[in-house]
Amino acid sequence: LPAEKDAKELYQSGLILDRERTKGNVIAGSAAAKKAGYLITTIPFDQNFKIFVDGKSAKTEKVNSAFLGCRVPGFGEPHLSSGAQYIYIIK
Repeated sequence: LPAEKDAKELYQSGLILDRERTKGNVIAGSAAAKKAGYLITTIPFDQNFKIFVDGKSAKTEKVNSAFLGCRVPGFGEPHLSSGAQYIYIIK
């Protein structure tokens, strides 16, 4: 189990939605994670979803027994204007 400090950091690194690009079957946003870890959603796992992190396809996984997620690299603070650290979830 992660240390309490690590757990707080993990759960405080949320996805900041981009309301302009989140439409129809696309969820778009940015996230800040200083360490590599997992993007964990509350979307039920379905192998037809695709996740892109910084424009690169990420391998989707079933996380927490039932939900959609993927491994993500640590990437510091988000920079929305540059398009870096951007996450797309598409079905």
